[in-house]
Amino acid sequence: MEGTPVPVGVPAPGLGALGPGGRARRWEGLWARVDSPALPAAVMAMAAALVVGLRLLVAAHGDPTWFIQAGREWVDPRLVPVHVRVFPGSGYDGQFYFRLALDPADLGRRALGITFDGAFRAQRIGYPALAWLVAGGQAAAVPVALIVVNVAALAALGFLGGMVARLEGRHAAWGLLVAGFFGLVTSLARDLTEPMADALVVGGLVALRRGRPVLAGLALSAAVLTKDPAVLVVLAVGLVRLVGWARRRARPGLEDLAWIMPGVAFVAWELVLLAVTGGLAGSGAAASNLTAPFRALVAATSHYLRALPGLAADIWVAELAVLAVMAAYTVSALGSTRAPFRERLAWVLVALLLVSLSSGVWRGEVDFRSLDLVPVLGAMVLLGSRRRLVPLAVLLGLAWAVVAVHRVLFA
Repeated sequence: MEGTPVPVGVPAPGLGALGPGGRARRWEGLWARVDSPALPAAVMAMAAALVVGLRLLVAAHGDPTWFIQAGREWVDPRLVPVHVRVFPGSGYDGQFYFRLALDPADLGRRALGITFDGAFRAQRIGYPALAWLVAGGQAAAVPVALIVVNVAALAALGFLGGMVARLEGRHAAWGLLVAGFFGLVTSLARDLTEPMADALVVGGLVALRRGRPVLAGLALSAAVLTKDPAVLVVLAVGLVRLVGWARRRARPGLEDLAWIMPGVAFVAWELVLLAVTGGLAGSGAAASNLTAPFRALVAATSHYLRALPGLAADIWVAELAVLAVMAAYTVSALGSTRAPFRERLAWVLVALLLVSLSSGVWRGEVDFRSLDLVPVLGAMVLLGSRRRLVPLAVLLGLAWAVVAVHRVLFA
């Protein structure tokens, strides 16, 4: 028996979604349903896990200690309490976080077969201390714990970025802009502090936006003990509050815990290190990493431009171009963004630090991972603007993919 004929031009019941308009509505409905910070968190978790898994299979041959990048100059594998892959030469920074994660309470220059190349290494205790906790204090579990903490930190950074996007009236997926700095891939691949430090900084700023100064103070306290440039973010928060006092627009109160708590934590830890090592860790880091503004940047740019074409130079110049584009976007948005003034001031302060970094930072072929706060804070500023961010997002996504492939294939 034939059914009731369907008039021409009217979709059959249940088939409306098959037409162009129906498909668009269906896509919009799905897009609305996934408008949650859980989306960028899941994307970052999966992307980070994929990089880790492929790096373990391809470059590391199944050995998680490959991520540590231990070097014979500072590591004696005969004295380390667990197996660790040791490379010729000086290695990289992850070896010192590995050393602290084996025993965060031992801050001496030499211990457990590993020697610090400077007293300032012990200043960044946050990441290795958390890895030690995740490992349950078991040395054999530390190499995996260091990786797990960074994967979790990138997922957390994606979640917090999604929260910022939602607070600014954008879809949560735009939070990937906050977590998508390509240098964080290298931090993941080499057991470095940036993923955790950035998640704590953004977490502290989000807590301030949501009126939770005590939570902000706790997050920023952990941030300054994870990577010391986070002190500049705390400085920005404090300066805005102090100016508010001076202009009688604000009075001392709970909000001030957001900058007083991390300030006290940073000074207290410096005093601990002074008592143990006989020197201020912060001053050592400044002496080794700072120089006259633009001096090292100009010299490094000249060096790599002369080295073109060549894989290392090609990557370095392309990455610098991506950072320059994002910086230009951010500068253009500083005056019009809805982002709080403290976040804009923090971006300016870290940008000033960036151009004053030494040649040891600028000449390194590590995907500008030390400049992490500039693109992360810049993304927060941009999410509060009306700038069209699709071209920038595509550019950052391509850079992230290129660096991921590079780190999967090579050390």
